Amino acid sequence: MTNLRLVTAALSLALLLPVTGAAQTTEELESMPREQRRAEYESMSEEERKEARSKHMKRREENRGAMREKWETMSEEEREAARQEFRERAESRREIWNNMSDEEKEAARQQMREQRDKPKNKHGNRDARQGRQ
Repeated sequence: MTNLRLVTAALSLALLLPVTGAAQTTEELESMPREQRRAEYESMSEEERKEARSKHMKRREENRGAMREKWETMSEEEREAARQEFRERAESRREIWNNMSDEEKEAARQQMREQRDKPKNKHGNRDARQGRQ
């Protein structure tokens, strides 16, 4: 009977280990550069991929929920001010982009690629200057 308990405990632990490995990997995946993240993802088993997707979607929905809640607590004037601020920032970026030479645009694209591929810190930011995401 003791042997049966030991075997059962060992099998239970063996079944749980891949799930805990996926949990750690899921959090680490977000801080990896894009190519490394893709390679890591491809090396996962189908079960680990499903777990990683599930955790990512859950975190994403939580973030969306928080943003939605903040939006709903704003007055109509605050919402309109936020919309206007967004429009102004988008127009400013568009104007800057349209006034760039082809060489400057290519340099900006390269910089964006490099920034995108930088690993994130524990707060989900790419460097200390970024306080928001």
